[in-house]
Amino acid sequence: DLIDNFCIPDSKIIINPNWVSKRFTRHLRGAKPTKIIDILFVGRLEPQKNLLIFLEIVKELTLSGVRLSVIFVGDGLQREELERWSKKHHINSIVTFVGFSDNPVRYFRRSKIFLLTSLYEGQPHAVIEAMRTGIPVVALKSLGIDELVVHGKTGYIASDIHQAIGYLTNLLSDSSLREELGYRGKTLAINKYNKKNLLRIISYLV
Repeated sequence: DLIDNFCIPDSKIIINPNWVSKRFTRHLRGAKPTKIIDILFVGRLEPQKNLLIFLEIVKELTLSGVRLSVIFVGDGLQREELERWSKKHHINSIVTFVGFSDNPVRYFRRSKIFLLTSLYEGQPHAVIEAMRTGIPVVALKSLGIDELVVHGKTGYIASDIHQAIGYLTNLLSDSSLREELGYRGKTLAINKYNKKNLLRIISYLV
């Protein structure tokens, strides 16, 4: 857009990745906690996040016989609507809305999969945080998400909800696959999305 609409030469454009501080995972030492959360979402409960589709995916998984525990961490304008939808479609017993948390890492640690259904994103911190804690990410295809999730290596990018359901079903039934994708995602997050990116931005400005 900068090149096409504003005639800015690409030589003057620098793309700097987002980052997650090491402090985010400072409590990760010690024994691994039990993975009691099957699918996790962390973020604002807003229309941009496309969370009614998220709940639709959860409903379809339960209808196919998959037993789930789903946690939403965050708050926003859609919370009441999402809670009503969950109750209407009889999944409120497996979906929990915990509200805002200043320590989301405790939810990441206990989760098997992070699901993202956003209509659009920049470089969402929650995805990097999931990767940093070794959780595979399943995301619906949206502009820019393939810059974070490496399909088939750190998680999966689904073209529609049916494909997402397939990826989730496979991951939920295969702990070895979850660990493999999670390890690769963690390695990528540590090497690429770290404090060096913040220092690089500072160097550009000064």
